[in-house]
Amino acid sequence: MSNQLWDKIDEAILKGTEFWEGDKWVANKILTQLNHQAIYEIIDGAKKGQEYLVELSRSLDGPATWYGVLYDFPIRQTALAMKEKRVQTVYGALSLNIEVPKLNRRRQANSIAPNFVHNIDSTILLYCIENMQQQIGVIHDCFLVHPNDGDDIQSWYKEGFIEVMREDPLRNIQKQLDPDGFVEFPEYGDLDLNEVRNSSYIIS
Repeated sequence: MSNQLWDKIDEAILKGTEFWEGDKWVANKILTQLNHQAIYEIIDGAKKGQEYLVELSRSLDGPATWYGVLYDFPIRQTALAMKEKRVQTVYGALSLNIEVPKLNRRRQANSIAPNFVHNIDSTILLYCIENMQQQIGVIHDCFLVHPNDGDDIQSWYKEGFIEVMREDPLRNIQKQLDPDGFVEFPEYGDLDLNEVRNSSYIIS
């Protein structure tokens, strides 16, 4: 969030359209906090899901390893601890961060929610690739199609989203990493997945 806001702040400075007074670092910090607060107020379920995944990660003794929905794609998250090593070069001393064979539980907890979402994104992307007849390119979770195929990719993305969510990816990870339910599972909302087909902004 902070990095995205830096892009907007730097752009405003270049254009001479600063929308804040005082130090830009303070503006970035305040805007980051306000954005997080607004997001969590509007999409409370996302916060609950994120908190659940963090607690789930903290309950594990080792790496987080699970299989995604639809394609049984294996995901293994191993966030290792780092140690600093100083190296002398002809240009001076350099500090290198080297992974050591020990889990960093904090990094594990901070990484599991983004990796869970990346898995969902990649599953929907694969669904679109398999079903679209037109040419399609991908960069991370972005789609590249001919402008005339924009409606088709939007339609296939919606169908992919619906298929993935019908498989209940959060419950899927819970069954694999916490089958006995030691970590309290969050309550779901009442989204009708069929309404997703009417969404204008699910992909843009």
